[in-house]
Amino acid sequence: MFNGQLPKHISPRKLAYQSAELQGVLPVASCPRLKDMLADDRAEISVNLRFEVDEQRRPLVTGELEATLSMVCQRCLDVAEIQFVACVNMAVVRNDEQARNLPANLDPLFVEDEAVELLPLLEEEVILNMPAFAYHENDTCHSNQETYSTLPEGGADELDVEDVQRPNPFSVLAGLKTGK
Repeated sequence: MFNGQLPKHISPRKLAYQSAELQGVLPVASCPRLKDMLADDRAEISVNLRFEVDEQRRPLVTGELEATLSMVCQRCLDVAEIQFVACVNMAVVRNDEQARNLPANLDPLFVEDEAVELLPLLEEEVILNMPAFAYHENDTCHSNQETYSTLPEGGADELDVEDVQRPNPFSVLAGLKTGK
């Protein structure tokens, strides 16, 4: 098991046959594409990867990526701290044919040479698993809106039947059609 600073290059097949485990921290500041998507780059991503071989003798890379990312809240445009967890579940493949034969729960990791750059691989996994939009919880958002519901404060129980049955705004058109 490797702990501490993550290596720049790994050999996933070799690590899988050794049943290795890799743990470390990836600073967001070292991920150029990811830091452009965040409010700041002070976060660190906790990396825990396991390398193993399955019953079909496929080298696998599994694990988790965890972080608290600072993203812009789409309601109030303030910084929201978003808890992020991504599960990594990949099989090392050499070509498209091997990738097509993978089960649906495995993503292909194309490895032509033995060495793979670890940083771009992890950065890509984080980007693919990030939420598309970030929001504060309703009670902590600074958007000056009390609620995002169109129902009365008491909920659906306070709706009047008269409020629900509104006149049709197109009834005037019906009158024009009949010549009235």
